[in-house]
Amino acid sequence: MQNYLALHRHAAVQNELADNPALALRVTVAHMIIGTRKWCVQTDAPSPKNEAIGKSIDGCFAKSDLSDRRKQILKLMNMPEHQYTLINRGTDEVATAEVLAHLITLTDAQVMDVMALAMAETLAADTPIVEAVGNQLEVNMIKYWQPEPTFFDLIREKPTINAILKEIGGKSAADGNVSSTGKAQKAIIMDFLEGRQGRKRVSGWMPKFMQFPFTSYTMNGGISIEQGWLEIAKLFTAKKKTPLKKATTKATPIKKAA
Repeated sequence: MQNYLALHRHAAVQNELADNPALALRVTVAHMIIGTRKWCVQTDAPSPKNEAIGKSIDGCFAKSDLSDRRKQILKLMNMPEHQYTLINRGTDEVATAEVLAHLITLTDAQVMDVMALAMAETLAADTPIVEAVGNQLEVNMIKYWQPEPTFFDLIREKPTINAILKEIGGKSAADGNVSSTGKAQKAIIMDFLEGRQGRKRVSGWMPKFMQFPFTSYTMNGGISIEQGWLEIAKLFTAKKKTPLKKATTKATPIKKAA
């Protein structure tokens, strides 16, 4: 009898929920934050390959800005502001219902803000979807990244180093140092970027590796980011992008059963 009742009630609620997007939005976000037996979402916190990369990522503006946004959302959700993530690491149906009860009191715009953070925290790193979203948003990395030693330390191919030197210092500087060691060419690049050794300072430079869409300096390929983007690029490079509608600031009534 318990199984009979549970399945009939489930079927009825499924059908009604499918006809109530406002409540379905809140149920979805509650499931994203806490989770149930059928829904478990995890944050993506990829491990840096070495300490230098870890320090670079931990100190970047994007991380600190997202942390500030998280504190605002946690406050909106009546959750401890010192939490490292909005997303819970386990599953708990009762806790999911508690979050849902709170989300019902918020406007659509507020719920969308909560959902945006939940999605941001669970966005899988080093995947084509990152490139798809970044290109759709036309992310300008100048806001988030500045040339630093760690970046140049990780470049090993001399053709790439020379191409960057040409981009920053011009053809004559690149051609005149094409036979120099990679280390020597990197030093010249830093001279241009910092205005040392009598070289005119170059500001606002952004390597192709950091731009959206991603492109390489050589034809060698082999970079997974570029390969992933090339597989889906035609889906997101139409001449006219479809505008996304912004969430309304007014609450949408949650329909109740008659």
